[in-house]
Amino acid sequence: MIDSFQNSLRLSNIKCATLGLDDLRKLFEIIKTHNEESKKFQSDFIDENRKKADGTFTDEEILQFKNNLINKYVVGVEIFTKKGQYSRTFNPDEAFDKNKIADDVNKIIISNTPLFNIQKELIQQYKIIVELDFSKTTLLDLASNPSYETYNSSKVEIWGLAESWVDGVHDKILDFFKERKNNRQWLHRKNIYDLFLWVLIVPIIFWNMIKIDYWLKSKVINLSSVITVFIYIYIFIVTLLIFNLLFKYLRHSFPPMELKSNLNTKGKMIRFIILAVASGIGIKYLIDITIGIISLLL
Repeated sequence: MIDSFQNSLRLSNIKCATLGLDDLRKLFEIIKTHNEESKKFQSDFIDENRKKADGTFTDEEILQFKNNLINKYVVGVEIFTKKGQYSRTFNPDEAFDKNKIADDVNKIIISNTPLFNIQKELIQQYKIIVELDFSKTTLLDLASNPSYETYNSSKVEIWGLAESWVDGVHDKILDFFKERKNNRQWLHRKNIYDLFLWVLIVPIIFWNMIKIDYWLKSKVINLSSVITVFIYIYIFIVTLLIFNLLFKYLRHSFPPMELKSNLNTKGKMIRFIILAVASGIGIKYLIDITIGIISLLL
């Protein structure tokens, strides 16, 4: 019935946020409120284009088409789990019930598009899509390069004929996530692994190799240079591998997008232990290197 139109689109990635079930309910209500606005915009657009029909359709047919289209504007929640389970509901209390929601949720989509996705012959001109990716990085994947930014598909996608409405909805939802932003984005940035590797890890490795060299010379006399070089290379490679695994474990334990669940108590304890151990080791080596540099200068 509507041959042509021009949409405005705003698409933004969500870098990091920590969300609870109450936050998801609030997000649902925000989207629901703007979805009601989109119904009015959609209805007005149909009314404005009735004249273009040139009598091809009767008033009853146009009214039926409009009601059929408007009734498809319903906000739904789609939940995907790590085990491959999928659920869809239009009731936020059911979707975000702490006693029912799975612990292995890796993606949640809140949008006003589910009914349009079923009946694809109807064109939806006002879309609100919020996709939340709660998946975690793989731990024992030695082939993956930790220098790259952590991939996360979380996004806000707004479509509409009225550009002012699109901008308003887009900014409102982004403000919602800014208020729930966590401080983990730096850990998942591109090249942060290389920065730690060359500024911190490699100096620590060579500093300890000096100590190992002194120890070997005092304990083993006439040690073959070939064996000595092999030992140093082996220590260097193994240490880099350990740091690679540790860095990936940190990214796995501190994901950019996190959904609070019943497993959070265990997760917080693990994170506290990791931070305490890493801080202790880092401070110790920083003191040792500083004292060593001072002794060399004096």
